[in-house]
This record gives sequence, structure tokens and C-alpha cells, in this order.
Amino acid sequence: VERFKEHWGFKRVWVKTHKDWLWDTEYYASRGVQIGSEFPEGLPKVHVGVYYSMKEPWNRAEHRMDWRKIHLAQIGSDRLGIPFEERRPRLAPQFQKAPVVASDKPIVTFATHSTAGAKYWQREECWAELIDRFPDHRWIHTSKESHCPPAEQSGESLEEVAGWMLSSQFFVGISSGLGWFAWALGVPVFIISGFTPSVVERSKGIWTIQNPRVCNSCWAWDVFDKGDWDWCPAHKDTSRQFECTREISPEMVAYRIKKELNRQ
Repeated sequence: VERFKEHWGFKRVWVKTHKDWLWDTEYYASRGVQIGSEFPEGLPKVHVGVYYSMKEPWNRAEHRMDWRKIHLAQIGSDRLGIPFEERRPRLAPQFQKAPVVASDKPIVTFATHSTAGAKYWQREECWAELIDRFPDHRWIHTSKESHCPPAEQSGESLEEVAGWMLSSQFFVGISSGLGWFAWALGVPVFIISGFTPSVVERSKGIWTIQNPRVCNSCWAWDVFDKGDWDWCPAHKDTSRQFECTREISPEMVAYRIKKELNRQ
């Protein structure tokens, strides 16, 4: 939105999001971007999001580009008619300045839950095995849905989660909001995903871990059915269901993490 204002030469842009409290509203207001629920009357409005149906996944009247095959943030720039440019958002001060946790061991934050079965790492005991491959690290689980032994569990407060993330050497997760939250805080992020093509989450500071030798990236070539938790368009109800992540081993994930961290 800040880029939208600059590109079109507006003096001020008003914004309403589902979570206005996430953003540093004073910072953006000083730059002509007013985040909040109050809008002056008579302003033209632009809605940013995905418009599709099961029969028409790429609604060309709403999207110039096929939203399934581009970076998630590019969906927004496409809707706003501006060139795509990656920028980390400025989160609210309580997240930016969350207390850093002192620890004798390097901290790793991770999240195991999301909003569809296709997003999960569908391999038995995968997280426990991954944790075992980093015995010198302290693992903190940040998903609020359930605990993930043998890791410690963060509290549900997003401020506490931010503190753990800012204290961590890196974050590991799946296609979920917590991964983007960690990225916005400047934490190195590793995303385990089979159903999205790598371009969807490709950003500076994010590494996507996939297994290209098995079925993958159905997000780009089928129609995501958000009403079907077990959506797997090519192999549902077969032995190959969710093989895109089931065939990603903890060894593969650990190797990629260590390789990228050694490059830093």
C-alpha cells in the first residue's frame, strides 16, 4: 500500500485490514498511509484479495495474472496496478520491541499447524526427528493449537511469540501466518511446503524446502478447495495422498537449514 501511494502520487491512502493492530500505525501515518476503521466519505475503494470460483480459478476480470503462480505479495501489487517490489512490513512496536529471551542454547522457533491438511508436514514423527538433529538448540513451539513434544511451548500471546522469535537463530514452519510473522521480524525462515510452488513464498530471508521428485505444487495447477480439509487433487484417498510433504524427510530439512545458515 505504501508503494501504491508512491506510484500513483496520492497524498494519503486509507487502509482497513482484518488485523489493524499488527501494524505500526503511527509510522505509516507519518508516511501518508492511514490504517484504521474510519474512512472519509466518498473515497474510491480498492479491495485486495483473491477472487475465484471452483469453475473459474483465474478470474481475469479481477486478476491480470494467475494468482496461483505468483508470489503471495504480488497478488496485492497486481490488484493495485503497481510493479511488484518486496518490502518487509513495519509491525507494531509491541512486536518489534518484544523482550528477547536469554538462553544458554541457541533458540529455534517453529510452528506445526495451519488451515488445511495440504499445508501440514504429513510425515509421522517428523518434527521430533528434526528436533533430534539439532541437539544443541532449544526448540520453542509457537502454534497455539497443541503442544509438540519434546519442544517447549510458547504462550498464546503474540507478543510472547514475537519475543521468542526475536531471540531465535531461525524459524521453521509450514505455509502459515506465523512464518510470515517471523519473516516480518527479520528472522531467517524455513518453510516446508509441497502444495505451493516455490515462487509463492520466495522472499529474501525465506527458504522453501520441497521434494521435486514426487507430486508437488498442486496450488498452481488445480483449484484449491478451502472447504475440503483433505484436499489433494491428484491422489486423495490413495497411498500417495500428501506425498508432497510426506516424502520430505527430517534429514532433508536439517541439511537445507545447515547449508543456508553456513552461507550467512
